[in-house]
Amino acid sequence: MKKKTKTKAIAVGATVAAVLSAGAAIFLTQTKAGKKITNNAKEHAIELGQELSHRISKVKKMSKAQYDKIVSEIVEQYAKKRKLTTAKAKDVERELKRHYTDVKKHIKK
Repeated sequence: MKKKTKTKAIAVGATVAAVLSAGAAIFLTQTKAGKKITNNAKEHAIELGQELSHRISKVKKMSKAQYDKIVSEIVEQYAKKRKLTTAKAKDVERELKRHYTDVKKHIKK
């Protein structure tokens, strides 16, 4: 991996992790369902963030449609793995998709 590409991948990973953490914090502190899953939140956010950053770093030009597709695939896999209800998986997916503009800003840097 070229140094510039590796640096970009690390920056994207850090950005995605920060965005996910912020989104997770809001979800977990502001919703009744979120408060119930707070104990496992860090583990979930880290796992999703790592996979999302890995997949995003492979894309040369990120569009909203590509981002949404990646998020949907990751959440679907994660929901099956962790046996999340459909409603919880949809909430997680919706929250991640809301952060496209934040992630996109940092990808350009």
